[in-house]
Amino acid sequence: KRLTSVQPFHAIFYGVSTGTRLKIASAHAHRKSTTTPRAVAAMPEEVHQLRIGYISADFLAHPTADLAVATILSHSHPERIYCYALTTGDGAEQRAMLEEHLGDRFRTLSKASDKQWADQIRSD
Repeated sequence: KRLTSVQPFHAIFYGVSTGTRLKIASAHAHRKSTTTPRAVAAMPEEVHQLRIGYISADFLAHPTADLAVATILSHSHPERIYCYALTTGDGAEQRAMLEEHLGDRFRTLSKASDKQWADQIRSD
């Protein structure tokens, strides 16, 4: 299957037919299903407290970031929160707030492979 540069969610706004949107989404799903690592870490015997990780390409000057930052900063246990940025920073105030609030639990994975992302998230 040929992979288009149009992202599945973006195709909704481009005025393409439902059939074309389905083809775009199927191509992306197929690519991810054949390239994403399937290794699953063994569950630890003892139960640990819940940790939450936010993965986003929108920790930038973007309306989605405004909503995400408000949600992330409202957690009662910030030491259990991680953010994984899929893009490099653009100097946005939203990202700076998260980086300051989370410290080394804010990670930029923009140059990492899918396997490296999975390994980092699993280790956190």
